[in-house]
Amino acid sequence: MKKQHYLFLLFGFLAISFIAYINQNKLIILVDKIFSKSIVTKDSTQPITKEDLLGKYKTMVKSRYTMLDIYKDSFTMSFYRHFATEAYSGKWSYENNSLHLSYLYTGEYDTSYIVNRRYQFMRQDSFLFCVPYYDEQELRQEYIKICNLYNNGANFNEEYGETYIMRKKLHNYLPISIPTIPAEYHNYLLKQPINCQITAIENDTILTINAGKENGIFEGLQLHKKVEFEKEKKQKRKKRGNYQEENENNNPLFMTFEVVRCENNLAVLKFVETWEFSHATALKMKKLQIGDTLYSKKSKI
Repeated sequence: MKKQHYLFLLFGFLAISFIAYINQNKLIILVDKIFSKSIVTKDSTQPITKEDLLGKYKTMVKSRYTMLDIYKDSFTMSFYRHFATEAYSGKWSYENNSLHLSYLYTGEYDTSYIVNRRYQFMRQDSFLFCVPYYDEQELRQEYIKICNLYNNGANFNEEYGETYIMRKKLHNYLPISIPTIPAEYHNYLLKQPINCQITAIENDTILTINAGKENGIFEGLQLHKKVEFEKEKKQKRKKRGNYQEENENNNPLFMTFEVVRCENNLAVLKFVETWEFSHATALKMKKLQIGDTLYSKKSKI
C-alpha cells in the first residue's frame, strides 16, 4: 500500500475519533444537565424513604453542635455543649414521615431513663434536614419558620443554626425547590420575590407599604431592610468585642417586619424584635424614611 493511502487512513481515523469525541462529550454534558436537573426535581417531590435517611448529620453552629450518624439498624448522637461532649447510641425507626430515636440517658446523680426523640424529615433541593417534633402546634411554628427562610432565599445550612440538623453541607447554595412540607403550608411560600416601598411610618415600628394581596403578599410574611448606620467621627472605642459594633463592619444586620394586615394593594407591617439589636445599635442606625425599599430575599439586598 502506498504511503498516501496510509496517510489517508490515518487522517480518516483521526477525523472519526474527533467527531466521536465531540459527540460523546456533548452527550455527557447533556446527560449531566438532565441528571442535575432531575436531582432537584426528584429530591423535592418524591417521598423520603428509610434508605434515604442513612448518613451523617450535623448542625451548623460555631459554639455548639450536634452530630447524628444513622446506620442501618442503629444510630449514634453526640452533643457538644460548653466544651463538653455527651455521646449516646440506640435504635431508630421511621414511620409516617417521622424519625424516632430511642436511647438511654444517664444524667446527674446517675439517674438513667429512656429518651425518645422525634423528628420530622424534609427535603430541600439536594439535602435533607430534620426538625424537632414535640407537638402539632410547635411543629406548625417550625414549618412557618422554614417557609420564611425559603422566602428569604436563605442558605439553609447556615441560617438554620442549632435547631435543625442537616445531612449535606452546601456552600453558597440557595434553595430552588419548594421544601417538602405539607401542602397546607404552601400558602406561606412566595411564588416570586417581593420588593416594595414604604409609604407611611408610625413610631419607627409600624409601616405601610405599596404592595398587597395582588402582589402575592399575605399576613405573616416577613420582609427585610438592611440596616444602615449614621457616619460617626473616628474615635477610639473603649470596649471591643461588642457584637453590634463588630457587625457594623463585618456581617450586615437586617430589620425584619411582619405583615399584620393585608389588603389588595397595600399592607401594614410591624417590626419583629431580634436579638441582634441593642439600644446602642438603634441609636447608630439611620432612621427609616418613606420611599425606603423592603425585600423578601436578603440575598438581593
